[in-house]
Amino acid sequence: MIIYIKRFLPLTLLFFFCSTCTKNNSTGKVKVQEAKSTTYFSIASRADIGYSTGYDNESSIEDLRLLSRRNKRVFWELNDEAYSTASIFYNDYRVKYGKLTFPLQGYTLTVNEEKEYQDIKYFTSLYFTDNYRIMEGQMTFVIPS
Repeated sequence: MIIYIKRFLPLTLLFFFCSTCTKNNSTGKVKVQEAKSTTYFSIASRADIGYSTGYDNESSIEDLRLLSRRNKRVFWELNDEAYSTASIFYNDYRVKYGKLTFPLQGYTLTVNEEKEYQDIKYFTSLYFTDNYRIMEGQMTFVIPS
């Protein structure tokens, strides 16, 4: 699936998304492993953006890593905080976030994220919330027979 968004922003991205469903024999529930790889490509010199992802009691972030254009792991300062807005505190929802820094025009960074849902009923919808142009996107769902 190729999606084009007509907005001029300093980045463009390429993403791949895959979800795999398996049955957890100890609980009898179907769990979902979600793998998402997003490559950001800077079309302006010196750009900084934020990256965030959320989880709760029924999901967990198994891996969140930042890779350079040569697929080498880059140090990334991640913050993990409870989500709250306007003095309303949500005790079970948490957010992991960090800053991506692009020193040059044409520089690429890739964020690999693996998330696991303990029960498929909490994997209800996917949202395309990225504010940047999408060069190419691919989504794959693996459902066992």
